[in-house]
Amino acid sequence: MSGPGFVYAIRNPFMPGLLKIGCTTRTPMERCRELFTTGVPCKFVVVAAFYVEDATEAESVVHEALEDFRVTPEREFFSVSTSQALIAMLSAVELDDVVVSMGGHVIDGDHLEWLAWKSGRSMTEVHRALTELSPYAIGRLCQVIDEGRSLECITTGASVSE
Repeated sequence: MSGPGFVYAIRNPFMPGLLKIGCTTRTPMERCRELFTTGVPCKFVVVAAFYVEDATEAESVVHEALEDFRVTPEREFFSVSTSQALIAMLSAVELDDVVVSMGGHVIDGDHLEWLAWKSGRSMTEVHRALTELSPYAIGRLCQVIDEGRSLECITTGASVSE
């Protein structure tokens, strides 16, 4: 598979300390549903996902960066923290072409740019701040963006207010 798609990091609560990092042409949520089979005790949860022009290439870059943490050579499971995975993922994507998907909410590159402009921070700083937000805060942020209201995006402490 080459071409546009998502590079994603997902976790399963019954596999503490492990992240599955891969790519898909479907949504990361669909991929989580596909992986919920008889051999898996509960559903996977999307930690982060980025829409990229070449998903296979982005996945390869991330896998190469995290190779020392791969659990098994033929599997996409890595013994890394969310922060380690995000750093590797950020190195593999162009931020202005990115769609950030966390907690089931999606923030595209235009919104990322808008948040950077409104907060006076770089897109990288805003993106990193978004990775610190809870799913509730991401949902609230998406609501604020959709309604076109102004907001303040604070990087440390990761709070969002109107």
